[in-house]
Amino acid sequence: MAVVAETSPAQAAFRAIQARWYDTPERRAELMEPLIAFIDRYPADDQVRLAMVYLAWIHVDAGDLTTARRLAARTRRGPSGSAHDLADVVEAAVRIRLKQPRAALELLLPLEGRLIDPRERAAYREHLALAWIASGRWREATAALIGWATETPADELSAVHRRIEQLLADAPEEELSRLLAELREADASAVSEELAREREWLRGVVVARLTEGALARGDAELAGRLLGERTPNESRERRAELARLAAASASAPSVQGRLVGLALSTGTALRRRRSAEVARGLTRALGLPKVARDEAEVRLISAADTGGAGAMRRALMELLGSGASLLVAGVDEVGAAEVLAFAQSSSVPIVLVEPGGVSATPDTVFVVGEGPRSRELLEREIARRGLQSARVDAELCDAAPARAGASRFPMGKWQGGGVTALLITGPVACAGQLALDLSAARYQPLLASDLEATRIGFEATWRGGRLSLRAHRFPGEGAADTWFAALGHDVGALARRALRELPLSTTKEAEAVLALHRQALAAFARAEATLQTTTARGFQQGRRLPRELSLVSEP
Repeated sequence: MAVVAETSPAQAAFRAIQARWYDTPERRAELMEPLIAFIDRYPADDQVRLAMVYLAWIHVDAGDLTTARRLAARTRRGPSGSAHDLADVVEAAVRIRLKQPRAALELLLPLEGRLIDPRERAAYREHLALAWIASGRWREATAALIGWATETPADELSAVHRRIEQLLADAPEEELSRLLAELREADASAVSEELAREREWLRGVVVARLTEGALARGDAELAGRLLGERTPNESRERRAELARLAAASASAPSVQGRLVGLALSTGTALRRRRSAEVARGLTRALGLPKVARDEAEVRLISAADTGGAGAMRRALMELLGSGASLLVAGVDEVGAAEVLAFAQSSSVPIVLVEPGGVSATPDTVFVVGEGPRSRELLEREIARRGLQSARVDAELCDAAPARAGASRFPMGKWQGGGVTALLITGPVACAGQLALDLSAARYQPLLASDLEATRIGFEATWRGGRLSLRAHRFPGEGAADTWFAALGHDVGALARRALRELPLSTTKEAEAVLALHRQALAAFARAEATLQTTTARGFQQGRRLPRELSLVSEP
């Protein structure tokens, strides 16, 4: 039973504090001074013990565990009752933070059924669950969480649900899978309506968590199992993604003739642009569509990487299941990381278009792009000239102008900051627009163009100083018009030579697929062709395409 204040003034003062304590839990720290004042003014009142418990909670939340324990100990030395029991919960909270869950459980378990006030019982249930979680006992923790939600008034339930979702965020997947099975098999007719409702809500939370994990990892087996779990608030989009993952991976990897698989990344404007350029260069180098009906030629298939969790893995798995023996993927740093993660568990050779800052790669991965090397070469030259520079990247290039008719580029900021060189790492079209805007503003810094921003004919829109890079034929006659199209060409030229060594037959037998992947890997490593971005004729048994870059300064 809750402690009752002995005097009316004390009772009124404490009720005001207690109302604020429970009505605005996120602002409890503001009650420190009123609680101290109450204790000083009514030192003999029974509610002083509960006030000290509240003060102890504030110190726990602030990380001052020593003060919290001292206040809780003073309360625990008094008679039994709700104040004593809540002080035990405070001491248990301290023990949990000190990574002593067993000691916390020794304090909490005897309190079962002793706390009458539902708000006090909620604090008990939450910390009982925390102690079980800290002990790695997820089954017991789940029971405590369900009990907490079942006892929560309707107007407070949404906040409790949010807290439970937070507590379950770290639950291991195997525990969630076990919990899902138990919730599915539980007999709803044998429990109260409230308990059945909370079990069903928790089942939806668990399904959502497992779904996120399956999509992030490309776990087709788990995706297939989750398709059988229907929940009231399920996301149609997530369910469609599960179905695609399960369908794309329903068959094991195969090899079907001579297929190159291209993962088209579409999650951002930058990815869409680069992917389209790679596809254009790759298609032309393979002689498509002219040779599309010639079964002896190398063909191209594609799958979409939409940019969501696990989307790259699903695209690569789809290409593998469709029989591709060489994959082409990864047009930015994020994509590169996803490709490398996939390559750790796959035997298929993969061409990584843009490595970002990646240095080490598995033996099955070939790198054709430059990563930061080209940009760093320009930065060093700008520094050597003693120029103050600013970068014009893809994000700035895609930004909308502040108002109609205005430039998207911060001319005033650059001029005011003494910028005398602009390093353009965005696309070719951006470089052209920048040159026009600079000319209109009569502002002529040095324009340094990274490979992606380089093109022939730039002098038509810019009369100021220029600094660019050259990689063999690019940019120039006999090369594709953009850097990523040229990279696509070089991949296609080598793939066309390498995959002609593979048989035309189709196989799904695991050992045969592995053997063909190894054959494709070896063939691609030694393949030679006339390339646009390097004087080298191939990878020369290495995994990075050798390339010399030269600086071009004009005028």
